[in-house]
Amino acid sequence: MLVRAINPQLLPLAWAATHVALPAMSTAAVQAGLYNSGKLDMYLVQERARGLMRPLLHPTLQQQSAGFAAKAAFAHDSDEEAITTSTDKISAAKMSAAKLAEDIKQRQQLGEAGSAATAASSSWLPHDVRMAMRTHAYPTAYLEAVSSKHLPPEKLHQQLALRAVLTMRASFDLVTGYRHGKAMPEGHWLRRIIFLETVAGVPGMVGGMLRHLRSLRLMQRDNGWTNTLLEEAENERMHLLTFMEMRQPGVVFRGMVIAAQAVFFSAFAASYMINPKFCHAFVGYLEEEAVKTYTQALQEIDAGRLWPGKPAPPIACYYWGLPEGASMRQLVLAVRADEAHHSHVNHTFARLPQDGPNPFDKKDSHLVP
Repeated sequence: MLVRAINPQLLPLAWAATHVALPAMSTAAVQAGLYNSGKLDMYLVQERARGLMRPLLHPTLQQQSAGFAAKAAFAHDSDEEAITTSTDKISAAKMSAAKLAEDIKQRQQLGEAGSAATAASSSWLPHDVRMAMRTHAYPTAYLEAVSSKHLPPEKLHQQLALRAVLTMRASFDLVTGYRHGKAMPEGHWLRRIIFLETVAGVPGMVGGMLRHLRSLRLMQRDNGWTNTLLEEAENERMHLLTFMEMRQPGVVFRGMVIAAQAVFFSAFAASYMINPKFCHAFVGYLEEEAVKTYTQALQEIDAGRLWPGKPAPPIACYYWGLPEGASMRQLVLAVRADEAHHSHVNHTFARLPQDGPNPFDKKDSHLVP
């Protein structure tokens, strides 16, 4: 409207300056390194270029903006006060542009320092840890209050699932030399935990994969189950990676893991395709046993017999958001809360219709009631 009131012939020039020249100059500035996309978003450059940065980016446009504003003031009001007001606005615009230029320069300097600090602080992290979905944050009081809970089996699939878990647990305890209430050396604890987590990471991936394929095959929504199951699988894998920072298994142990995974994956996948409720009940009871194991580990830590004064691996602090230099006790508390969450989720899934909505989409739904 301003250009039209002054001279209609200037309309093409104004449109070209606003919609072609300024974005082109902004793009050139980004390519020249003046505005790095990691420090100042290109969108910000282009949008501000149409406002306060218009006088800043090009001297010719600055002169045109001042000339247009002055002519508009004369055209609409020849009163001396109106001219003064218009001049003040132009001066304010120039000052704002200069201030913005200084702000950009400061942000650029801070951005370089911040980027370097961020790169330095996270460069040590393995790539898969940096890319992992961050787990839930647990209140401190909640972590201490987590305890072993048992869901009494009522239906046939729950009874069968519980018997299967207890049979597996008896065999696993025998192999790892674990007895409830009996102290174990640190090496035995790590061997037990690492093997447990290689098994615990399978069900979520199998369930998520099969539900994902079913959703594709039937071209129907999954109602959010796949996301929760895959999140569970990755969470269990992060448990494994964290404890492997403290112990690297040998060849024989790795061979046992491969054999166990081949058998368990095949059996669980076949069972899930036949009866998903049985599988979710199985995982619910399996995670109940995991909570018992980590509760026993906490008792050993509190008694000073396990990991006395030892800090948690650094990747644990990153993944669980623990304070720097957090203790192994804080790590085990967080892992136990994860296992209690998985037990609660799978027991719930075992009772729900398999095409029902996922109830774990709320803010605090990861907390076990």
